[in-house]
Order: sequence, then C-alpha cells, then structure tokens
Amino acid sequence: MVPRTLLLALALLLPLEAQDPFASASLRALRARAGLGTFRVLQLGDSHTAARSHAATWKAHLQAQFGDGGWGYGLPWTSALAPRCGKSPGWKLSVPTLRNGTDGLGGLGGAYLEASRAGEKAWVETPFKRLRIHLLRRPGGGSVRILVDGRERGSHLLDGPVEALCVEPDLGAEGRRLEIECLGGPVRILGVALENGPGATYSALGINGAQGSWLLRGDPLLFEAVLRKEAPDLLVLAFGTNEASLGDFEPEFFRRGLKQVLDRLRGAAPGCALLLLGPPDAVLGRGRPGALAAVSRIQGEAARAAGALFVSQQEAMGGEASSLAWHREGLMARDRVHFTPEGYARLARASLGALFGRLGRARPAEAEDPRLARALPGAFELPAEAPRLLGRFEGSVSEVAPAPRPIYTFRTEEGRLIITDDPAKVEGLRGAWVGRGPR
Repeated sequence: MVPRTLLLALALLLPLEAQDPFASASLRALRARAGLGTFRVLQLGDSHTAARSHAATWKAHLQAQFGDGGWGYGLPWTSALAPRCGKSPGWKLSVPTLRNGTDGLGGLGGAYLEASRAGEKAWVETPFKRLRIHLLRRPGGGSVRILVDGRERGSHLLDGPVEALCVEPDLGAEGRRLEIECLGGPVRILGVALENGPGATYSALGINGAQGSWLLRGDPLLFEAVLRKEAPDLLVLAFGTNEASLGDFEPEFFRRGLKQVLDRLRGAAPGCALLLLGPPDAVLGRGRPGALAAVSRIQGEAARAAGALFVSQQEAMGGEASSLAWHREGLMARDRVHFTPEGYARLARASLGALFGRLGRARPAEAEDPRLARALPGAFELPAEAPRLLGRFEGSVSEVAPAPRPIYTFRTEEGRLIITDDPAKVEGLRGAWVGRGPR
C-alpha cells in the first residue's frame, strides 16, 4: 500500500494543468470526439435555459463537434428538447415556483413525476444504449416495474429510508421505448438519463422564475446522490435575471447564497468543470438600477474564487442598456427580458465560443495519444455557421429551422450600439466590435 504522505507529495508535484477541471473536461470532450466515451454537459438555470432555441443551439453545437451521445438527463415530460414521450392521466407533475416550492424530495431541478395507482405508465421513445432511472425511496413507497421495448427489465420496491435509488438495467443491446409502470403505492421519478453511445450529451434543466438559491431548497443528500451518479464533465449555472428583478435585491445576501450553491455543487461533483453564465441585459420592471451588473460582478468574483469560467452575457450583448438595441433589431421579445429564437441562438453562440476557447487552452497532455490526436483538428473551435437544426431533436422541433447568420454588435465612438448580420453596414463608422467580431 502506498503511504498517504507519498500520495499527497505526488499530488503536489502534478502539473497545474492536471489539477484543472477544464483539463479533465477537455480530455473527455476529445475522447467523445474520437468515439471513446461520453462528454456530459448539464445546465441548471431559469427561463433562459428553458427556452427551446437556447437549448437547441447548445445541443447542436456540442453534438456537431463531439458526436451525438443521446438525449441526456432530465424529466422528458418537462424538457424543452424532449424526445417523444407521454404518460397516463394518473401521473402528476410537480415543478417548483417562486411561491410554491415542492416538498424538497425532487430531482436536480426540484421537479418530479409521481403516481400511486397501479397500472399508470409513463413512457419515452428515443434510441438509447445506456439507461439510468432515478427514483425516490421513502417510508411507505410503492413498487415500480421497468420495461424496455415491452420486455420487463426489473421491478423495485421503493419502501425504505429516504434516498435516491438509481436503476441501471442491463439492456444487452440498443433500446427504443422505455416504460415506467406504477404497481401500486407512491412512485416518484426524479429523473431519467438516456445515452446512445460515444459523443456529447447536453441536459438543460430550466425552470421559469427560478433563482440559483432554489438549488438549496431540496434535500441535500438526494441532490448530491443524483448529481454524483450523473457525473457531468461540465456543469453550467445560468441564473441571475430573477434575482436582479427583486425590489429588495441585496448584493451581500446574494453573494453568500451563491457561495453556498457553489459549495454544494463542488461537494457533489468535485472534479467537474464549472461555467457560470451571467444574466443577459434586460429591462426589468422592478429591481434596483444596476442590479444586473451587480449580479454579474458578484458571479465573476465567485467564479474566479471557485476556479470556474465566467461569461457575462450582458457584456456579450454590448453592456448595460444593450437590450434596447437588441429589441430594436428583433432579437428580444416584447417584455425586453426574454429573446426571440434568433436572439437566443446569438447569445448561446457567444457563450459557446468562450467555453470552446477555455477547453482549447486546457488541452491535457493525454491528447497526444494517437487516437485522440486525430480528433483534435477544429475540436475546440466554434464554426462560423451554426449547424442546421433539422428537427433531429425528436418530438420537439417540428419545423426545419435554418441556421441563423452570425450577428455582431458594433459600438460607435458616441456609444450607440449597432446590431447587424452584415458587417459592411458599419463601414466608415468610428468605433469597435463588441465581443466576437467578424474575421
């Protein structure tokens, strides 16, 4: 046995790169692209995360770069990019809100699906080779049966101490249809993970009105058990708009709450790379002046302290009051808080560009492996054009949506913002491009 003192000394001698969570995430991404593993990205956030066009842009880019690893994790019956799914009438969905939280015994986003009457079924249809079903075990819990393509893959009694039970049936081959049947008594589904071979998975858990502190509402042992089992390589935290809209927003209270959230995430997923997305610019009906900028500043400071990557979506848009120009260009909805599909695609591309740049800088030494070296060209570059969203996210994108043209923001010397997809329109004007400019 190697003495603990020697192990500690060896750990201290490791190059800094080896201790960088982004080096590990970079290696996982390269392995996925080489067909050797799965690169898991999990995003927790508010209504921006829940927007279909936001999630579709992230998933399309990640899977175009690193391969299609399948649907990912979540509650398919609530997902913005759900596969074909359905449930019998006896299943009840519970999602936390600002005024009404759940009982704290939910999945990673706090939501859950529950039935008590025997014979109730919930189903999902999409190709998968690996399957994880997170169920709640508790005193008085019922029984559940798992079927894949009509064949029983196990039954489970959910009566016992409160804990998260992860069911991983041995499929033997690719599955297509998952059915979860209640056999009687309370059966609660916390989440489902469906993966289909090597590649990237992107799981977006967004709830309208959510705040980051909501991640502290639930049972910490349940949260940590599910997150540890899902083992994301990259965890994206995207909150802030709802916090900034509070009339009594207090920066120090927000700072303390954010630290608690990051500590919980680090405790459950210590080796995971973290990305914090600051809130985009918006016209908030309530909220104190400058609250959005304060939220972003505190998030940036917390990210640096936690070794995370921070992307200010407000700065990516052009800074404070840039939402007015985005609205004028048809990139924001009427409320000037949310975005049009093209606006969300633009915002997502800005964040992805920063992420891919960070992964590229953290390229691990293991990338010299010949199998991985062949996967390197362009692995961490954002394409000039987004992949076409051709409805391949089964059951959620019904139309064929052509990829948006790149959109750029130009700030004139007078401070005016010009948002355009045609860089020639600003020729002759004095100023500079904001964020990623045309090449």
